[in-house]
Amino acid sequence: MIKVKYNDELLSDDLSGKLLQFVNCRVLRDGTIKDGYVWVRDGLIINAANVFFDETREADVQIDCEGLIVSPGFIDIQINGGFGFDFSTPLDSLNAYVAGLDDVGRKLLTHGVTSFCPTIITSAPEVYHKVLPLLSRRSASKVHGANVLGAHVEGPFISPEKRGCHPEQFVRNFGWNPRAAINEVYGDLSSIAMVTMAPELEFAAEAIKSFKEAGVIVAVGHSSSHLEHGEAAFEAGAETITHLFNAMQSYHHRDPGLIGLLTSEKVAKDRQVYYGIISDGIHTHDSALRIAFKTCPDGLILVTDAIGALGMADGVHQLGAQTIHVNGLSAILQGTSTTAGSVASMPMCIRHFVKAVNCSLGEALICATQRPAILMKIVDERGTLNVGSVADLVIIDDDVTVKATFCKGVKLHSMDVGEDDFVNASARPSVRDVDAESMNDGRALVPPTARSGDVISPTRAVLTLSKSMFNAGCFSLPYAWKLGGLWVSFVMSFVIAGLNWYGNHVLVRASQHLAKKSDRSALDYGHFAKKVCDYSDIRFLRNNSKAIMYVVNVTILFYQLGMCSVAILFISDNMVNLLGDQLSGTQHQKMVMMATVALVFIIATNMFTEMRIVSFFALVSSVFFVIGAAVIMQYTVQQPNQWARLPASTNFTGTLTMIGMSMYAFEGQTMILPIENKLEHPEAFLAPFGVLPTTMVICTAFMTALGFFGYTGFGDAIAPTITTNVPKEGLYSTVNAFLMIQSLLGNSIAMYVVYDMFFNGFRRKFGARFPNCPKFFSDKGFRLFWVLVTYLMAVLIPRLEIMIPLVGVTSGTLCALIYPPVFEMITFWTDWKGLLTYRQRMTKIAINLVVISIGIFAIIAGMYANIHSIIEAFSQPMP
Repeated sequence: MIKVKYNDELLSDDLSGKLLQFVNCRVLRDGTIKDGYVWVRDGLIINAANVFFDETREADVQIDCEGLIVSPGFIDIQINGGFGFDFSTPLDSLNAYVAGLDDVGRKLLTHGVTSFCPTIITSAPEVYHKVLPLLSRRSASKVHGANVLGAHVEGPFISPEKRGCHPEQFVRNFGWNPRAAINEVYGDLSSIAMVTMAPELEFAAEAIKSFKEAGVIVAVGHSSSHLEHGEAAFEAGAETITHLFNAMQSYHHRDPGLIGLLTSEKVAKDRQVYYGIISDGIHTHDSALRIAFKTCPDGLILVTDAIGALGMADGVHQLGAQTIHVNGLSAILQGTSTTAGSVASMPMCIRHFVKAVNCSLGEALICATQRPAILMKIVDERGTLNVGSVADLVIIDDDVTVKATFCKGVKLHSMDVGEDDFVNASARPSVRDVDAESMNDGRALVPPTARSGDVISPTRAVLTLSKSMFNAGCFSLPYAWKLGGLWVSFVMSFVIAGLNWYGNHVLVRASQHLAKKSDRSALDYGHFAKKVCDYSDIRFLRNNSKAIMYVVNVTILFYQLGMCSVAILFISDNMVNLLGDQLSGTQHQKMVMMATVALVFIIATNMFTEMRIVSFFALVSSVFFVIGAAVIMQYTVQQPNQWARLPASTNFTGTLTMIGMSMYAFEGQTMILPIENKLEHPEAFLAPFGVLPTTMVICTAFMTALGFFGYTGFGDAIAPTITTNVPKEGLYSTVNAFLMIQSLLGNSIAMYVVYDMFFNGFRRKFGARFPNCPKFFSDKGFRLFWVLVTYLMAVLIPRLEIMIPLVGVTSGTLCALIYPPVFEMITFWTDWKGLLTYRQRMTKIAINLVVISIGIFAIIAGMYANIHSIIEAFSQPMP
């Protein structure tokens, strides 16, 4: 297999018989842009399934499109000329005219146009007789450029009042013998693909029938007709409208004219009405574009109506016998205020259309590809990327900048090659090498763009994510090492950290991929799960995507509420430890009083809505955490080191408990996507020295050091939380205070996940039922409710401190080791089949299955250990 970039010169060679695969691309199919790939052989698009299952082979040439869009080539059915050449102006030499036609055909490839209809405006009969034979259908090539579909003759059978820039002296009627008039004006009709005529002309119906018999598509336009004339024309065989809104009667409520054909009961009821429209920002107002698109979206065809000034400088240009003054995008007939064609390219029209009507890029592209192909009766050959279609392709970016154009699978243009590309070579982007990891599932899945609004920097993202992992659970790690044994715990710490890192990485990678695929800036965990199912090839998942989203949301909800309630317990227990001697009552009553005091401060920190403020709390919380942890580590390393006499391993039950507690120590799994969603530059999250790698290295180093030095310092005397082993006098008395403050501020970080996932849905339903309730009260009330839930869990549920790890080890492990690899396989399954070899595909699947198996084992182990502890705890009386 040869691997090349989409602009490689190899692709300009004759590759007959070779199997080509366009990969690492987004493909336009059925008006939707989706990640995929395109297989081509002998100039035709072929079925990938035949390659996989029948031929069982890989591509001869694999073409890396670098994440760009692969679309069918654009089809322009109304273009009067371009690049200094006018199709309506016959030259003295036929060879010179053909050379001019070829030049336009080649340069149109730079605009992504692979097929076009050279358009002749109203002219003298001798012009038609001379020019039309030169505009017969021909295939694309390096010499001729884009495919010629035949001529579009616009006139001379048009309305004198609506002739526009057409010369009045050549405008005429059909007379009593339309067939004779047609032959007199045009001569041979074999080179004509489409004709534009005014339907109100006498004997128009007979003329339409004559055109249809000759295989010519009839369009109505340049007309003063009433709606009834247009309806009669369509009944006679007309199929489309030329440049809607231009050169026709304006819409009137009593007689809408040709515009009314879009909703006519006589015409639109049983057939599709097609119409061309010029979306250059000059010919058609954006409001008119929106009206047309909303009224008849399935018939809209984008045309340029470009004149010879296309691609040329401002100044004086020719359109047939007429003189045109061009200034910017405005082309005006000399001596008048009449607009005369456009100077807009097809990519420009597509861009403007997307902006004007607020449609998706896929919806706009289909107006320049499949729709004109349907009208021209060539949709089985061109205009789509369906199996069997000719491989006329254009590779574009999201701004419709044409990067490369292929005709019959051969590259005839690329941005990086050729003097006619109008691109400054110094500004060309560098092209990276292709390898397995640069394919669709391994490349940077988000472009290097900046988000705005409530966003945070990478540094704040690292601090916030680190703080979400550094919590009270960390200080139980030395005790977990005691249960698992010194060296078994040491090894397992790195294994567990690596597994969490892997799960977080594939989670973000798949989320970014689906966010881009679904035109969303970001996805939370629940909606990410839904998108995974929505885009799956498995019908069961598609039909139950909402149910799966609810399952994921409930999993995260239980996990977050458990963490936050444990934080309240941690704060209240430490307050009792410091001030309990001055209070009366049982231990539980003292805890309730202190939890109530802490509740006031927790409510205050949870009333802020922006991630920037939450990240500031994380920063302050991290300072207190670092100070507290530093004091603990300073005291711990001063203890006599006992590692030489500590057991390397313990028993199976102890090891299982150690695994469960270590998994629970990485409490930040559910904060991964909320933080990535608010990162100013999302590509920085997975970068080699980005947010996730930096955070995981910091957390792994700290947790391993805390577990190792804590266990080797105190040995068998280590308490369930190492803070208990630290003295309560002098400097060490500040430890509990610092850790309480960091837990207080860190509570808002964990609760942010709940708010981020559920508030928008709550606000919609609550607002629909109570529309007069101010947003302030619904927002703060929602936050207050969930804070109170965690408070009630902390004070009402007995033995909560040993029950919550059961939820943590199940929900946390699901979010870290089960959901991410499962969702990754579903998300990239189709891409892996097309982009990777069998061995590479099986390796990825095997890795994910191993991670899933370890996750299931961790859940079983954690449940066993925690249920055993719960049974023991409840067998003893409450203090």
